[in-house]
Amino acid sequence: MLRGFAIGLFVSAALTLVVCKLLDRGGASAEPAPVTAKDEAKGTPGDPVADLARLRTDNEALAKQIADARVALAKTSDPATVVKKDPSGNPWGKLAKDLVAFMKEAKDDPGHQPKRGQEMMMEMFALMGTIAKKYGVTMDEAMLTPDGLPALVMAAFEDADPPLTDAERAALEAATAEATAGWEALQKDKEGKSRLESRLDMMKNGLAAADAMKAALSPGHAETVGTMQAMGMGMSGGMGGGFYSSSGDREKVKTDFSVQWAKTLKLDPSQSAALEPIVDEYLSACDAVTDEWSKSMGSGQKGGESKMMLGKLAAQIAAQKRIAGTVTLTPAQQKALAGWTTTYSYWNQPAPVKVEPKETEK
Repeated sequence: MLRGFAIGLFVSAALTLVVCKLLDRGGASAEPAPVTAKDEAKGTPGDPVADLARLRTDNEALAKQIADARVALAKTSDPATVVKKDPSGNPWGKLAKDLVAFMKEAKDDPGHQPKRGQEMMMEMFALMGTIAKKYGVTMDEAMLTPDGLPALVMAAFEDADPPLTDAERAALEAATAEATAGWEALQKDKEGKSRLESRLDMMKNGLAAADAMKAALSPGHAETVGTMQAMGMGMSGGMGGGFYSSSGDREKVKTDFSVQWAKTLKLDPSQSAALEPIVDEYLSACDAVTDEWSKSMGSGQKGGESKMMLGKLAAQIAAQKRIAGTVTLTPAQQKALAGWTTTYSYWNQPAPVKVEPKETEK
């Protein structure tokens, strides 16, 4: 399953790079610093944990560029004309089958670039924008809707090779129906919840659907679902909800986040002073979540990535509630806090060591 997740992140990065070339154009975490060619040479070839860390880092670094690409494509393309209708009514149609084909090619040749990559990426951006508009969510959340991952999986397995058994197809249909029912129930239970809290609910519903699908399928088909899930996560980072990342030692990251949070929430200098201890607590919570993820991946446990995503978002919601309870906010600031959708990531790097110049002998 780890291999499938890594391939999913690769697919999202590869497709994104296609559009980056066309235009000349991943919940805060303590991620590893970007890996240089020199660092990679030191790594252990085939180490799945190291490979996954590198892929996650690449996707985090591309998040802002993904958002920029989406904006640029929106200016040059009308989603209504880019998204191709499928006779089945499933919004993913042939695009799902093309993505599956690319996933298979990526397993055999990690350096592969899809021939239809540019068109696939444009269609995927446009489709996610259409889904987001239909359900009233950000593009970050499009894959969590009934037309997101559930519909993508159903379209991908329409003509699966090997074909689904009757039991597998029935299980997929049941999981899709349950995900849709869960989504509809969440829409009726949004009163008094912040946007981040609603997103956490949607993530839990979406992850439960993905887990149900994978549990009902053969190992090969389950890996395909896991790959699609990872691809969607990689594609979604920073699209629509906002994304900010920082790197450096703990003090630098804390300062960066404090400044960004104050700007996003429209706090004045006197209010901003209360943010640093809240940010510090938030970073500690994210460090703990990431450490747990690293241990689970190292021991081969499944589901660690999903738990980490939920843990990061829960940490941000806890910070959100602490801000609401400790900082006196204006009505406009309360609205900004409740509507907060920006997510955060960071790379821990040790503080530079100061080297005092040696005195020259006279």
